[in-house]
Amino acid sequence: MTPLERYLAAGVAAGCPRDQMDRLVRASVYLGLEYDVIGIEEATTLSPRKHLDISTCSRTSKPNWRPRIYSTSNPGGVGHAWYREKFIVPYRAGRETETRFIPARVDDNRFNNPEYAKSQAGPEAEAGEHGAGERLGGGVAAFG
Repeated sequence: MTPLERYLAAGVAAGCPRDQMDRLVRASVYLGLEYDVIGIEEATTLSPRKHLDISTCSRTSKPNWRPRIYSTSNPGGVGHAWYREKFIVPYRAGRETETRFIPARVDDNRFNNPEYAKSQAGPEAEAGEHGAGERLGGGVAAFG
């Protein structure tokens, strides 16, 4: 049994769903490599540790190049708290020194089709639009 197979088997034995363990193992094969630019879709689906693991790959051997990480996110998910502290809080306080947050809402993209915009409506969208607190009724998260 390879180390990755042992890791997968241990995770499943500990109660982690098999498909989630499969995704973690697949993502892990990219760790340790050098990337000049990293794109992370839905960063709040990552734990703080997994985001850190990925971030350590943001490096370059190119002269005069600054490695970058670009990410997208939505409220909620396992990474909600760390993402909010790292990006949202400094942005709202006007103290961004290591990060840059660019807020965007579904209505900001005039090319979105009406069906997509409608699918994004609901308590989370309303919370983000009106700056509601950290949680709404029913436990729906908002960046707040």
